[in-house]
Amino acid sequence: MSSADIAREAAAKEAIKYVTDGAVVGVGTGSTAMVFLRELHRLISNGHVKDVLLVPTSTETEIEIINLGLAHLLRYPWQVNHIDVAVDGG
Repeated sequence: MSSADIAREAAAKEAIKYVTDGAVVGVGTGSTAMVFLRELHRLISNGHVKDVLLVPTSTETEIEIINLGLAHLLRYPWQVNHIDVAVDGG
C-alpha cells in the first residue's frame, strides 16, 4: 500500500468518527471520498450506523452509492434542510 493510500484510509477512518445515527452526510468525489463511502457502507451494513442520509456532490458518487446498495439513503441537496458532516478529498 502506498503512502497516499495509507493517508486516504486514515482520513476516511477519521471522518467516519463524525457520522452519527440520523446524520445527513455529504459525500464528495474522488478516491478519499470513495474510501470513506465504502467504510460507511460497512458500518451501515453491520448496524453500527443507522438512519443516515447520503447527499452526493457528483454523478460519480451517486452511482457508487447506488452500486453499494445504498440507493434508499440517497438524497439530493434540494431534499434536505442541512448537512451534518461533509467528506471530500483534498
